[in-house]
Amino acid sequence: MAEGFEDLAQQAEQLTANVHTGTELPRVQRNLQQIAQAGQRLWTKASAADSDTTDVKASLLLGSRGFDLPKLSHRLENINAAKTFEPLAPVRDTDIQGFLRNERENSLLTAIEETRRSTFAAANDCHWNCVRREWEQEKQRILQALVSQGFENMTLPAEAPPTPSTPSHPSSRGGGSSLDPVEALYARQVCVHNEKVVNSLRSNLPALFTKAAEKFTEKSAGECWQLLSGLLNTPHHSLSPEKRATASLQAAFIRQGRAFLQSGYMEFIRTVVFGHLSSAQLGGVPSTQRLVTAFLRLQLPRDRFQTEDGCFDGQPIWAVLYYCLRCGDVQAAINVLSQSQLGDFQTYLEHFANSETGWLPQTLESKMHLEYNRIGRHSPDPFKRAVYAVVSGCDPHENHAEVCVKTEDYLWLKLHQAQPSDTLAGGQALARRPDRVTFADLQRTMVDTYGEVHFKAQQKPWLYFKVLLLVAEFETALEFLWRQPSLRCHAVHFALALQQAGLLHISEHIAGPILQQGDSGEQAQINIGQMVQTHLQRFAATDPREAIEYAYFLRTFNGLAGEELFQQAVSGLALETREFSALLGEMNPDGSIKPGYLEKFKVDTRSVIRHIASRAETDGMFEDAIHLYDLASFHDKVISILNKLVSQVLVGGSGVSSTRNHLKTIGLAIAKRYQAHGHTASTSNMASFCMLIDLVHFFELFRSRQAATSLDVLRRLKLVPLSEGEVEQRVTGLRQYTDEVRHVLPDVLLAAMQLFYQQYSAGRDGGATPVRGASSMSDNLSLSQLRKQARTLITFAGMLPYCMPGDMNARLVQMEVLMEV
Repeated sequence: MAEGFEDLAQQAEQLTANVHTGTELPRVQRNLQQIAQAGQRLWTKASAADSDTTDVKASLLLGSRGFDLPKLSHRLENINAAKTFEPLAPVRDTDIQGFLRNERENSLLTAIEETRRSTFAAANDCHWNCVRREWEQEKQRILQALVSQGFENMTLPAEAPPTPSTPSHPSSRGGGSSLDPVEALYARQVCVHNEKVVNSLRSNLPALFTKAAEKFTEKSAGECWQLLSGLLNTPHHSLSPEKRATASLQAAFIRQGRAFLQSGYMEFIRTVVFGHLSSAQLGGVPSTQRLVTAFLRLQLPRDRFQTEDGCFDGQPIWAVLYYCLRCGDVQAAINVLSQSQLGDFQTYLEHFANSETGWLPQTLESKMHLEYNRIGRHSPDPFKRAVYAVVSGCDPHENHAEVCVKTEDYLWLKLHQAQPSDTLAGGQALARRPDRVTFADLQRTMVDTYGEVHFKAQQKPWLYFKVLLLVAEFETALEFLWRQPSLRCHAVHFALALQQAGLLHISEHIAGPILQQGDSGEQAQINIGQMVQTHLQRFAATDPREAIEYAYFLRTFNGLAGEELFQQAVSGLALETREFSALLGEMNPDGSIKPGYLEKFKVDTRSVIRHIASRAETDGMFEDAIHLYDLASFHDKVISILNKLVSQVLVGGSGVSSTRNHLKTIGLAIAKRYQAHGHTASTSNMASFCMLIDLVHFFELFRSRQAATSLDVLRRLKLVPLSEGEVEQRVTGLRQYTDEVRHVLPDVLLAAMQLFYQQYSAGRDGGATPVRGASSMSDNLSLSQLRKQARTLITFAGMLPYCMPGDMNARLVQMEVLMEV
């Protein structure tokens, strides 16, 4: 190994000897130790030079600011921070002074540690509360975005071309309205309804919407509104979701549903017959039986059905009876039977016509069931079987597909067979008929057994919605209609109508899904609050007044944090559109308030405006918050925010001059109005406000180098002492001011000291004042008086009950020392 190193050294020397650089530079003959020593010497020289230069620069910088560098270095070297938190030395039991000293230091250390721990805990809690609040808001926005697109289709819809609309009244915004014609018709009726409610007048919202639906181009929507109006036309004066399970209300729903389907079919028959009068051969005395026979001549294919028991006016008698019942004219069916040989069945129909519930007495119903089982069930005539099913409610599981060719026909027949629940409204038991299905069974059949797939709900949404209304599945119907993007507007207004009628089970969780399924045996709940919020957000930016009209429906709802949704919605509208004057009102120069659109609803307007002002302040919209708090007569908050804003821009340079002037204009206008008409602001806030406004004027004079005038203003303000006798008084007087004045006091002291120094320099140089605006009073000030005033400022600064910034103290002392030279 040694031979190997020697060989390497020889080879290295040989390589060095063979190097020919081709230049005249001298060869460096140094080994590694010599190179290291030379580098060490160079580093020592460089570090010493840098250290000396740094010390000199530090001395110049700190000396110009009034610091004595040698003394400061000595003080810093003597500071021993390690002793502050070192464990205390044990003391003897008899060392009372040591014990008390240790106890005192222990108390201080404990207080410091507890304060540190509580401060960190409070900061951490504040941070996570803010994160949770922001996340709840973000979840709400995400949920509304998902709802607005529909859960089953998350693709963005193609942008529809703009549709000309007719707003309910001119929009408060400059642009056009976002309401389409249907939404505008609805919005008009909402305004009419709210106007009546505010004035304590009775309003029928479903009737108003039904009237608006007459102008819709979509006729199916108008039919559904007519159906809902009929369902709500019950003898019950006060409806509630709990009453939907009672027999009396379910019987009313059944009766109104049958009446709607019967009147619709009568219109259908008239349309068909009058459209083909020559083929229908309508003649004789106008009556339902004549109209039905004319319809059967046009529509009934003889080769498809076998008939029994003869004919009436050339048509099968059971077919005539069925269509008379289908049109809702039982008396016409009785007239047909009176001209036939079916006398026993006429008795059944007479009892059926006289029944208020639409059901036969128990004995006659049992007799009809026996007849049906003996001769009717196996009859080849489908109309005969259907008539028995309608009158007696027998064979509830038969669909009668030959006769019920449409969904409406099937539902009409099933509504005749359905029986309400087992209890009446007053708690009286209702006898259960074994061969009848209940209304709840019919609801489950329509929703669970058949559902959307059977009815092709995506292709025929209005048909499925009508089916759900007929079986009083209101929450499911609204949720289905809401999931159709083009029909969402209708869903909101059907929900509002049912809510006013008191028939909806409403979800209390505004952030939950639109339809919250209940547990076993519980009814589903609809989230109408979220529906209204999502709907009004679509046009809030262009139609804020209409949006407030819809937000008025949310006055009984509360949000996640317990706040009123009406206040929350109005706040969002006002802050988004910034139409504060139009929506909330405006403060006149004479102190009176010009009411805004919100005043129409006779709510606690000041409370709403304060809520909006609080949100504006939280969002950093301080100028808007000032005007809103002023509008809500919260004068103390107005002055408090103005104090904070003015104190921040009071001493700034030209970069904040426009903001300072703007705040000064606002402050002066408010001060004049408060002085003339009174205010409710606290004494300390108002005193600080007046002082800050005067200080704005002082610093304007100071920046424009009007020294004498600036001193005159400062003397009148009585904020800082200008003589030794005023020091105690000025220190005591600071208690009446808030932190905003104390925050700018160091700058005021520095400006005053600069003014004294300028006066001193001018007098010392021969009495020629170098600044503009010097008065005779400033010329007559002696140099000794100026030095006394400067020492007074230093004394005042030292007596302040809080610490002044270190650089301010240094500059004050430096200028005071320069005046002693």
